[in-house]
Amino acid sequence: MRGQTGPFPVAIAGLVILIALGWLGSGLYSDWLWFQNLQFSSVFLTMLASKILIGLVTAVVFLLVVGVNYYFARRCVKKTLPVTGERGGISFEGITLSAKGAGWVIGAFFAFVALWIGSNASPHWSMILRYFHPKTFGVSDPIFEHDAFPHHWDLDRVDDRRRGWRPS
Repeated sequence: MRGQTGPFPVAIAGLVILIALGWLGSGLYSDWLWFQNLQFSSVFLTMLASKILIGLVTAVVFLLVVGVNYYFARRCVKKTLPVTGERGGISFEGITLSAKGAGWVIGAFFAFVALWIGSNASPHWSMILRYFHPKTFGVSDPIFEHDAFPHHWDLDRVDDRRRGWRPS
Protein backbone atom coordinates (compact mmCIF):
# COMPACT_ATOMS: atom_id res chain seq x y z
CA MET A 1 0.00 0.00 0.00
CA ARG A 2 1.19 3.46 -0.80
CA GLY A 3 1.85 5.82 2.13
CA GLN A 4 2.66 3.11 4.67
CA THR A 5 6.18 2.41 5.80
CA GLY A 6 7.36 -1.02 6.74
CA PRO A 7 9.22 -1.93 9.91
CA PHE A 8 12.64 -1.78 8.23
CA PRO A 9 12.95 2.07 7.89
CA VAL A 10 11.63 2.55 11.41
CA ALA A 11 14.16 0.04 12.76
CA ILE A 12 17.02 1.78 10.90
CA ALA A 13 15.94 5.18 12.26
CA GLY A 14 15.71 3.75 15.78
CA LEU A 15 19.17 2.19 15.45
CA VAL A 16 20.67 5.48 14.28
CA ILE A 17 19.08 7.30 17.23
CA LEU A 18 20.35 4.66 19.68
CA ILE A 19 23.89 4.90 18.30
CA ALA A 20 23.85 8.70 18.53
CA LEU A 21 22.55 8.61 22.13
CA GLY A 22 25.10 5.96 23.07
CA TRP A 23 27.92 8.03 21.63
CA LEU A 24 26.72 11.15 23.49
CA GLY A 25 26.12 9.18 26.70
CA SER A 26 29.58 7.58 26.69
CA GLY A 27 31.23 11.00 26.60
CA LEU A 28 29.02 12.30 29.38
CA TYR A 29 29.61 9.21 31.49
CA SER A 30 33.39 9.43 31.18
CA ASP A 31 33.29 13.12 32.14
CA TRP A 32 31.04 12.28 35.09
CA LEU A 33 33.48 9.61 36.30
CA TRP A 34 36.42 11.99 35.98
CA PHE A 35 34.71 14.81 37.91
CA GLN A 36 33.45 12.35 40.52
CA ASN A 37 36.95 10.95 40.98
CA LEU A 38 38.20 14.49 41.74
CA GLN A 39 35.26 15.09 44.13
CA PHE A 40 33.92 17.84 41.84
CA SER A 41 30.67 16.21 40.80
CA SER A 42 28.76 19.40 41.70
CA VAL A 43 30.87 21.28 39.16
CA PHE A 44 29.97 18.71 36.50
CA LEU A 45 26.26 18.94 37.35
CA THR A 46 26.38 22.76 37.21
CA MET A 47 28.19 22.61 33.90
CA LEU A 48 25.73 20.09 32.43
CA ALA A 49 22.66 21.94 33.72
CA SER A 50 24.04 25.21 32.33
CA LYS A 51 24.66 23.70 28.91
CA ILE A 52 21.17 22.22 28.75
CA LEU A 53 19.45 25.35 30.03
CA ILE A 54 21.34 27.69 27.70
CA GLY A 55 20.63 25.44 24.73
CA LEU A 56 16.92 25.18 25.55
CA VAL A 57 16.51 28.91 26.20
CA THR A 58 18.26 29.73 22.93
CA ALA A 59 16.10 27.23 21.02
CA VAL A 60 12.87 28.54 22.58
CA VAL A 61 13.78 32.17 21.86
CA PHE A 62 14.61 31.24 18.28
CA LEU A 63 11.32 29.35 17.89
CA LEU A 64 9.37 32.29 19.33
CA VAL A 65 10.98 34.81 16.98
CA VAL A 66 10.65 32.60 13.90
CA GLY A 67 7.15 31.43 14.86
CA VAL A 68 5.86 34.98 15.31
CA ASN A 69 7.43 36.03 12.01
CA TYR A 70 6.00 33.00 10.23
CA TYR A 71 2.56 33.64 11.70
CA PHE A 72 2.51 37.25 10.54
CA ALA A 73 3.96 36.34 7.14
CA ARG A 74 1.23 33.76 6.58
CA ARG A 75 -1.42 36.16 7.85
CA CYS A 76 -0.29 39.17 5.83
CA VAL A 77 0.32 37.45 2.52
CA LYS A 78 -2.75 36.92 0.45
CA LYS A 79 -3.40 33.23 0.11
CA THR A 80 -3.31 32.10 -3.48
CA LEU A 81 -6.33 30.11 -4.38
CA PRO A 82 -5.67 26.84 -6.13
CA VAL A 83 -6.88 26.33 -9.68
CA THR A 84 -10.39 24.95 -9.84
CA GLY A 85 -10.40 21.27 -9.02
CA GLU A 86 -7.07 21.31 -7.16
CA ARG A 87 -6.60 21.14 -3.44
CA GLY A 88 -4.42 23.57 -1.50
CA GLY A 89 -1.00 22.52 -0.32
CA ILE A 90 2.45 21.89 -1.72
CA SER A 91 3.25 19.60 -4.61
CA PHE A 92 6.72 18.43 -5.53
CA GLU A 93 7.57 15.92 -8.22
CA GLY A 94 5.30 13.02 -7.36
CA ILE A 95 4.89 14.08 -3.71
CA THR A 96 1.83 16.01 -2.67
CA LEU A 97 1.42 17.54 0.78
CA SER A 98 -1.78 18.96 2.13
CA ALA A 99 -1.73 22.37 3.79
CA LYS A 100 -1.69 20.63 7.18
CA GLY A 101 1.15 18.33 6.12
CA ALA A 102 3.15 21.29 4.82
CA GLY A 103 2.65 22.99 8.18
CA TRP A 104 4.04 19.93 9.96
CA VAL A 105 7.06 19.80 7.64
CA ILE A 106 7.78 23.50 8.16
CA GLY A 107 7.33 23.14 11.92
CA ALA A 108 9.68 20.15 12.03
CA PHE A 109 12.25 22.12 10.03
CA PHE A 110 11.98 25.06 12.45
CA ALA A 111 12.36 22.69 15.43
CA PHE A 112 15.44 21.06 13.87
CA VAL A 113 17.06 24.43 13.20
CA ALA A 114 16.18 25.60 16.74
CA LEU A 115 17.84 22.52 18.26
CA TRP A 116 20.88 23.06 16.05
CA ILE A 117 21.15 26.71 17.13
CA GLY A 118 20.66 25.73 20.77
CA SER A 119 23.39 23.11 20.52
CA ASN A 120 25.72 25.75 19.07
CA ALA A 121 24.93 28.13 21.95
CA SER A 122 25.41 25.61 24.77
CA PRO A 123 29.25 25.48 24.60
CA HIS A 124 29.29 29.11 25.74
CA TRP A 125 28.10 28.14 29.22
CA SER A 126 31.29 29.28 30.95
CA MET A 127 31.13 32.80 29.52
CA ILE A 128 27.50 33.19 30.57
CA LEU A 129 28.16 31.85 34.08
CA ARG A 130 31.13 34.22 34.46
CA TYR A 131 28.88 37.11 33.49
CA PHE A 132 26.14 36.26 35.99
CA HIS A 133 28.51 35.19 38.81
CA PRO A 134 31.60 37.45 38.61
CA LYS A 135 34.43 36.82 41.05
CA THR A 136 37.53 38.88 41.68
CA PHE A 137 41.02 37.60 42.28
CA GLY A 138 41.65 40.20 44.99
CA VAL A 139 44.55 41.73 43.05
CA SER A 140 44.25 45.42 42.22
CA ASP A 141 45.96 47.37 39.48
CA PRO A 142 48.52 49.62 41.22
CA ILE A 143 47.75 52.66 39.04
CA PHE A 144 43.97 52.71 38.64
CA GLU A 145 43.11 50.46 41.60
CA HIS A 146 40.66 48.33 39.63
CA ASP A 147 40.52 44.56 39.67
CA ALA A 148 43.46 43.34 37.63
CA PHE A 149 41.55 40.37 36.21
CA PRO A 150 37.92 41.36 35.55
CA HIS A 151 35.59 38.63 34.28
CA HIS A 152 32.99 40.98 32.91
CA TRP A 153 32.50 44.56 31.84
CA ASP A 154 32.23 46.86 34.81
CA LEU A 155 29.42 49.26 33.91
CA ASP A 156 30.88 52.06 36.06
CA ARG A 157 34.07 52.02 34.00
CA VAL A 158 32.09 51.97 30.75
CA ASP A 159 30.09 55.01 31.96
CA ASP A 160 33.32 56.77 32.96
CA ARG A 161 34.73 56.27 29.47
CA ARG A 162 31.53 57.49 27.87
CA ARG A 163 31.62 60.69 29.96
CA GLY A 164 35.22 61.37 28.97
CA TRP A 165 36.84 60.20 32.18
CA ARG A 166 40.53 61.03 32.44
CA PRO A 167 42.99 59.91 35.10
CA SER A 168 43.75 62.70 37.55
